[in-house]
Amino acid sequence: METFASIFLALISIGFSLFHYTCVRRDYTERINALKCEVQKLEDEYVCLSADIRSRRQTVATLEREVADFERRVPGGRPKRREAAAR
Repeated sequence: METFASIFLALISIGFSLFHYTCVRRDYTERINALKCEVQKLEDEYVCLSADIRSRRQTVATLEREVADFERRVPGGRPKRREAAAR
């Protein structure tokens, strides 16, 4: 009878351990999946911001070229510089 009781307790212990492992594993799996989603969102945001930065740099470069072209075409440089020189 003691052998049956010890086997029964061992089986209950194993069952509880498996149940606990399953719950812990599920919890960690949910956490891992949530972190993966967060990382994906951050990567997407990074890609969008990188594209935005690239676009703005191109805009700045275009505007700098246009200002340089304007300064070459207008004698005396920028109008503000001419006004300041006239004062």
